[in-house]
Amino acid sequence: MLIPLTEAGPRCGAKAATLARLLHAGLPVPPGVVVLNALEGDRWQRELEPVLRALGGGPFAVRSSAAGEDGQRVSFAGQLHTHLGARTPAEVVREVRRSAASGAATTTYTARLGRSPDQVAPVHGSPVLIQALVPAEVAGVMFTHHPVTGAEQVVVEATRGLGEALVSGRSTPQRWLVHPGTQPGAHADAHADAHAGADTGALLTPAQLNDLAETAHRVEALLGAAQDVEWAMAAGKTWILQARPITTRSTAGPTTGSTGEATTGSTLGHTATAPAGPEGTRHGTDGAETGAETGAETGADAGADAGADAGAGAVLLRGTPASPGTITGPARVIRGLDDFARFSAGEVLVCRATSPAWTPLLARAAAVVTEIGGILAHAAIVAREFAIPAVTDAAGATDVLTDGRLVRVDGTHGTITTVIGTSTSTSSCPPPRAQDSREENR
Repeated sequence: MLIPLTEAGPRCGAKAATLARLLHAGLPVPPGVVVLNALEGDRWQRELEPVLRALGGGPFAVRSSAAGEDGQRVSFAGQLHTHLGARTPAEVVREVRRSAASGAATTTYTARLGRSPDQVAPVHGSPVLIQALVPAEVAGVMFTHHPVTGAEQVVVEATRGLGEALVSGRSTPQRWLVHPGTQPGAHADAHADAHAGADTGALLTPAQLNDLAETAHRVEALLGAAQDVEWAMAAGKTWILQARPITTRSTAGPTTGSTGEATTGSTLGHTATAPAGPEGTRHGTDGAETGAETGAETGADAGADAGADAGAGAVLLRGTPASPGTITGPARVIRGLDDFARFSAGEVLVCRATSPAWTPLLARAAAVVTEIGGILAHAAIVAREFAIPAVTDAAGATDVLTDGRLVRVDGTHGTITTVIGTSTSTSSCPPPRAQDSREENR
């Protein structure tokens, strides 16, 4: 069954229903159609070709729109199939079916968050959204509140071309903070985060930043909560591709394969954590800054601050704060899928970037450090959901950090410091222990 995006309601899933609300409010959303029950029968396939012609004939974006997707606690980041650039009806049909069937991969993901499958809206066989693909010159994401500190500022991230590389963590975006203006409609203070991408030349003008911030606030006012908004610019027009509640840190206690912790408070749902032991331990986030992006303090040459001979307490690396909290644990450098078997629960995952295939490692990690990516990268979103500290865009991390080295990862301020120089043991964290979930059933 095909439902025009303009008529999408709850049965069409969270993504489509939200975009329909934005359309009715006059916000620019690419035209689209929702496929219901894509895995049941093929009548919809026969009806699809004229609909695709009406949408412009291609290329198309094919994305899942599950009822339980893109929530405040669970985003299923990267777990559900998306395809950008489908050009023929046959290709669209194939990708729709792949997207509808991809929900089977979410079982482990929800279990790590302390939920049983019956506590999460079903995603297997979920609705699928087909939209005209925006030929983006610049694309990105904006947060109506800072997703790490909770500060009342719009955080804008941008990259060249389609935003897929930014969301997947394969590129480091440019980043700006837009502070509220002194009068209605004004955003007097928009400044670039110096630790935000290697592009030369700003991708966005001050006027474009202010327009994006105004749009972000319109979306937040309409939907009634802090939002994470994906956008794209083409031919001078800005399009809204998605809006969802900002993914917050899970309030569930750690499950088997995670180090112990005790929650002590929250900001925008980001739980602070109290010490649970001398090593493999999360520390509180009381020192979190709530003004400018803390990563801006590091300068454009951020990355390795000190070599392998740094003493105790020396800052080894600086990056972008991506998930708050602090933990001490042994580093483990993972360079690809072939290294996965080397990773043990309670270690600090150090890598170039992550993808959905890395989610099982993140489920067992004490913290994650990546060399590229921003605060919407796969590693950052999943880390916030799994309630582990994360630092992205820490240039040189896989070279500076060595296996077994005991480090302190501060995801609130974006630093990695040495603790005792070098540790040859990778089992210095307390053994994993299971705790009952403290998250409310949703």
